[in-house]
Amino acid sequence: MTITTVFDRVKWVKGYLTVTEYSECAPDHTNKMMAANTFLTHGQKEPCHGMCSVGAIMWDLGATKPDYTNLLGTPYAMRSDYDRFVEDLRRYGVMIAQYYFRGYVEEFHHDYFQQIEEYDWDTNRPLIEGWNDDPMTTEQDVRNFLYTLETYPKYRQISRLLKHQDSDDLQEILEQANRLHEHGDFVNEWLIAKVQIFNQIFDSQIPACE
Repeated sequence: MTITTVFDRVKWVKGYLTVTEYSECAPDHTNKMMAANTFLTHGQKEPCHGMCSVGAIMWDLGATKPDYTNLLGTPYAMRSDYDRFVEDLRRYGVMIAQYYFRGYVEEFHHDYFQQIEEYDWDTNRPLIEGWNDDPMTTEQDVRNFLYTLETYPKYRQISRLLKHQDSDDLQEILEQANRLHEHGDFVNEWLIAKVQIFNQIFDSQIPACE
């Protein structure tokens, strides 16, 4: 199952990570949307009816909520170290996608790239989000990007780990992360330090990017 299959079930949207309402026939002839707190399309009081490209990536990485979790209704303080580690790995997966996007947009959407190339790539400036919401970007553009993202080995590795939710493999990575952490407490570290540890584990040089 590819990332883009989600757009066979929900609308691709601009300006929102995930939406619960989508109507092309609103009284004022504009699209009516309301932000949703889930990527689930059924079984919720306000199910997801649309998402942007980053939302699709988060969904592909196993998130059911926009806060990177798949623990509906579980307060952060009640999540286990393992659960919080999985959330961090999802964040890292999105950062890999953002990193890959830099080269992709320069090659295939050069006009857009020229608009933003003056910015420092290593800041937390949104990348995919801004392109997704650009007036010139189409759903086919987004589908093409997501198709190629899935072929990027570093993204595919994280995606497979999170899709299959193999607790043995993920637990082993968590233990490795704790060994690499100075005090053996990976989940309570700052984000940038977590990214540096993930880079060691996965032999990458991904910059921290929200």
